[in-house]
Amino acid sequence: MKNKSNVDVKKFRSRENWYGSFYELAFYFNDALKEPSKRLQLLQCVWNGKYLEGVVSSLEDLGDTNQEITFVKLDDHSRYYGLIKVEDTLLACMTSFFSSEGLTIFTLNIPLEIISKKYNVKYPVTAKQNPWMKYIDSIFILISLEVYQRERFDIAVIGEEASAVTYKKYINNLKDENNLVVPSSLFSKLNMAKRGTEICEGLMWIE
Repeated sequence: MKNKSNVDVKKFRSRENWYGSFYELAFYFNDALKEPSKRLQLLQCVWNGKYLEGVVSSLEDLGDTNQEITFVKLDDHSRYYGLIKVEDTLLACMTSFFSSEGLTIFTLNIPLEIISKKYNVKYPVTAKQNPWMKYIDSIFILISLEVYQRERFDIAVIGEEASAVTYKKYINNLKDENNLVVPSSLFSKLNMAKRGTEICEGLMWIE
């Protein structure tokens, strides 16, 4: 597969790149993804959008081809791998589904090990110590817009291992949490004043 960044994407196939923690965009859905067709449409939306490319179902094929996602089972926990465009380069990423607290969680993950090949990653992973976060966050926000236009999520979260935190905790601490993409309707539902910056009608970014 050709890419304009001149990055040897095949080097991302090494399993060592996929150990450790991930920088994530995690979407929480209450009821929207109960049907396999909905999951399929969401996957197609994300992988056929402007910001990802080269989707494959096997890490060993990363960088060689671009597969078409045509079928998803309701209990499908398989991962899809591909590339995300960040500034002038490509980084490897993956998507997956899992369930927690009766919700369906859809994640887009970039291993911090892979990010470290392009940027200096410092722990703890905070914006103050890691200026690269603003570049990935800006892309994740745009992907959130694509997803929201396809399927209404309850909340989306950006950060290191973002999906490790429960939906209930995010909701209970909504007044103080940051790095969230929140539908305006959620503030109304919780009788809270809106926070953040409106990125499109009905959707807020809390930095």
